[in-house]
Amino acid sequence: MEITFSCDMQDAMGYELPWVYFVSLVIFGSFFVLNLVLGVLSGEFSKEREKAKARGDFQKLREKQQLEEDLKGYLDWITQAEDIDPENEDEGMDEDKPRNILLTGHSEVNMFQRPP
Repeated sequence: MEITFSCDMQDAMGYELPWVYFVSLVIFGSFFVLNLVLGVLSGEFSKEREKAKARGDFQKLREKQQLEEDLKGYLDWITQAEDIDPENEDEGMDEDKPRNILLTGHSEVNMFQRPP
């Protein structure tokens, strides 16, 4: 029994363009992987944006509350300063006459009076 092999150059070399398949596979595969990576990054950035927005809203609310507390404290301080007015009690409270009083801390000081 004799076995003959026909050796043709095409059989030895294979198809002429196998590299087209592999190059296209690498290119499409890299685009697919790049798309996955960019999708994950986009999702993470959107999560961080939402967290930052929530933190910003909380910060704005906290600043508003702090401003309201400061304003209330200032108004209380002014009210206390108006209640303690020993120099102008004797003169009477004329609305036309300006009050030459400088408020410092919790005490009142007449601007034109010399310190003792």
